[in-house]
Amino acid sequence: MGGMILPLFLALAIAPGWSLVAWVAGLFIVTELVSNNVVEPWLYGSHTGLSPLAIIVSAIFWSWLWGPVGLMLSTPLTVCLVVLGRYVPQFNFLDVLLGNEPVLEPQEKLYQRLLAGDPNEATDNAEQLLEEEYLVDYYEKVALPALILAETDRQRGVMTREQIALFASTTRTLIDNLAETAVEEENEEEDESAASADGATISQALPDGEGRTVLSIGGRGAIDAAGAAMLAQLLSIQGAELIDVPQTSTEEGPTMPPVGVADTAIITFLNGNSMSHARQIIRRLKRQKPGLRVGVMMPTANGQAYPQIEADDVNAGFVCTTMSDAIKGALTDTGPARPEVAVKKLARPRVRRAAQA
Repeated sequence: MGGMILPLFLALAIAPGWSLVAWVAGLFIVTELVSNNVVEPWLYGSHTGLSPLAIIVSAIFWSWLWGPVGLMLSTPLTVCLVVLGRYVPQFNFLDVLLGNEPVLEPQEKLYQRLLAGDPNEATDNAEQLLEEEYLVDYYEKVALPALILAETDRQRGVMTREQIALFASTTRTLIDNLAETAVEEENEEEDESAASADGATISQALPDGEGRTVLSIGGRGAIDAAGAAMLAQLLSIQGAELIDVPQTSTEEGPTMPPVGVADTAIITFLNGNSMSHARQIIRRLKRQKPGLRVGVMMPTANGQAYPQIEADDVNAGFVCTTMSDAIKGALTDTGPARPEVAVKKLARPRVRRAAQA
């Protein structure tokens, strides 16, 4: 504010009365207020990793503590606190309070919403991501990791039976809410097939499931069954026919549905320590239909959290750790090749009704 003293004396010297002096003082005051409280917090916050609110609060606090010197040092001091919180676990709360990074990752946010029994907000968040990605990408990157977080908490004993049931039912509701997206993507697949028949060259990363009948079941409980339902929806997008599975399971294992005319079955396990369970379920399925081809999707058996499992270890046709590879294994006779690499569809501009509105 000291910079306006000379303009004030100049205005007083060249103009009679006090009107010009008042206008100059008002101009400086308004400019300073807007600059200090709007422009600088937005500009500094976007480059220093601080939230705009943190800039304002820190300026008030350090000015109150040290006066003008504190005002000049407020932003550097606050940045130091944020860096301390970002790299020292004991001070992580400083990064949460003052930083501008999202507090929760998408999978953590989804897990929170599903655990709270809020499928509507979970669906809204999913639809925002699906404006740029395919459903297989969303399930692969966000939904499946959220289910793994839930399964980890279940193993730790921090989820009650009621919470597990609520989480599973909310996940089912989310899957049902995304059925419209699945239909849109299935129609896209049909359009691509027609274009390919007309001579266009369209590369498909995931195989066509036309003429395939698949059974997708959870391995050990309701959370596994929710993962199997996601996989079943993706298989239906690829054109495969899915056998209806009852939405009931116990902690000891799923309720075995009749295999019927299925030519392939996929069992989903989110607990990587499930090799013996997988072997028993595969044995029960093949007892119903000896020629059945059975695959296992076990995302955590990736050689990191749990050891990798070979197909021969559980008498399976294939074992995979990703939904993309599970789809490939179910819809082809060779199955996914090792090492497992997540396969994504080629990116294409998405056309959604929300975008058109």
